[in-house]
Amino acid sequence: MKRGLTALSSNPLVLILLINLFMIVIGILMDDVSAVLLSTPMLLPRALELGSSPIHFAAIVGVNLGLGNITPPTAPLFYLSGELCGACINESIPATLVLIAFAWMPVLLLTTYVPALSLWLPKLFLGIQ
Repeated sequence: MKRGLTALSSNPLVLILLINLFMIVIGILMDDVSAVLLSTPMLLPRALELGSSPIHFAAIVGVNLGLGNITPPTAPLFYLSGELCGACINESIPATLVLIAFAWMPVLLLTTYVPALSLWLPKLFLGIQ
């Protein structure tokens, strides 16, 4: 009997998409540090099984949690920044949704499905193969 993510699909691209969706939801509901501590031990072994490197997975986690932290309805960083700047949240939401659609989502897709983009800097400076 298949367990966990592999019970949903055997396609690695679909499984990475499911991990992305899970990480976005986690990012919406909690802060970055708690989300990393909660999700990394569960998801890193699965990502390694799918052929992702630990550095690539860290990039995926960072982008997903950043996206989750500015995504309404809970959006902890969105509300914190609005409070610090004195911005009206109702007026900020349309601009934030445009930012999510045309900046965060393409970056998330590129980071997830083009690993060379997230690995070129570590390869350049650390010599990681």
